[in-house]
Amino acid sequence: MYRAAMTQLRMATLEQSADALNALMFLQEVVATALWKFNCAVSKELEGFARSYDRLDTHEDRKRLHSEARS
Repeated sequence: MYRAAMTQLRMATLEQSADALNALMFLQEVVATALWKFNCAVSKELEGFARSYDRLDTHEDRKRLHSEARS
């Protein structure tokens, strides 16, 4: 899910990326809960994502993620 949504971000404008960004926001919440509430192990890639994008409810972080996905 993470990689598919990131691929969608790479191929679309920010305005066209709402569904992928919403999916990533959901994934970030699930991963964060798994990490900090239930002490579950997750991949380093997902842990880094969860730590870096804990505010995907803001336009600024959504724009930052979209920009980083495209670079």
